Order: sequence, then C-alpha cells, then structure tokens
Amino acid sequence: ADHAAHPVGEGSRISVEGRPRALRLIRALRVSMQLNEDALKLSLPEPECEEKVRAALRQTLSEYALKRIRERLDVYQPRIGGEYGRVTIREQRTRWGSCSSKHNLNFNWKLIQAPPEALDYVVIHELCHLREFNHSPRFWRLVEAQMPEYEAWKKWLKQHGAELGV
Repeated sequence: ADHAAHPVGEGSRISVEGRPRALRLIRALRVSMQLNEDALKLSLPEPECEEKVRAALRQTLSEYALKRIRERLDVYQPRIGGEYGRVTIREQRTRWGSCSSKHNLNFNWKLIQAPPEALDYVVIHELCHLREFNHSPRFWRLVEAQMPEYEAWKKWLKQHGAELGV
C-alpha cells in the first residue's frame, strides 16, 4: 500500500464496510479495536509509531474480516451447495479471493473496507467455484443466481480496490 495514500494518524479516515471512520488511537497494553458508526478506536502499546499502528490495523481488521466472511459463508453456502475446508485471511496484492483444489478458501482482508455487497460478491464467487472450478458461462450463471447485480460489485472492486488497505 502507498503510505502517502493511507495516512494512519489520529483522525485519519479509515474505511470499514464501505463507511469512512475517524481513527482514534489509544495507548493500551494489548491490541484491540472498537468500531462505532463514525469512529474506529484502536488500542495498542505504541500509538506514536506509524508502523505499529498499521500492523495493529491489519491485525484487527483481518480478525474482523474473518468473522464477517464466516457469517456470510454461513448465509450463502446452504444456497449454493458444495463443501469447503479452511477459511484463511491473507493480504494478496491482486486477488480478492481464491479457492484451492482442496476446497480451502482464501480471502483478502481488505474486503472488510469495501461495501458489504462487494464482500458478498467475493464470498459468492468463491463458493460457486466449489461447484464450477472455472469461469465458464455456467459459473457466471451460478453467481448471477445469487446476486443479479454482481457485475456492478465486480466493477467496483476493479475501480476502487487500489484505494483499500492501510
């Protein structure tokens, strides 16, 4: 991520679930995060150290992303079918999600910064790969059956993906 494009000081705007929130830094022994409507309160041992703030944001937002992605998998998996194994959160430069040949699912933590519909699109996309391991017309029909407006969110990620991150 381009650090200039993603300031992480007191009051910086950090997007979570498509909503910009003011970053509040709190000195504490343990790293933790609290979200409300318009603020992200980040507790960490060295709030004056920019790299530590970035690391704490990546850690707490990744944990939050995993929780939210598991919830969304629970919603869509029964509708789509197919079985998956492990669910892992990664920081990938170019990919939002992937499905391995062993049916393990990987997701990019930065999805938690996008609007919830964009995250849902990637969850649906990966679940559909459990049934169609390709991007054939049949695959896209499966995606469309779950999310008729999927193309808008696919496009959103293409256009805005580079703005996500810390």
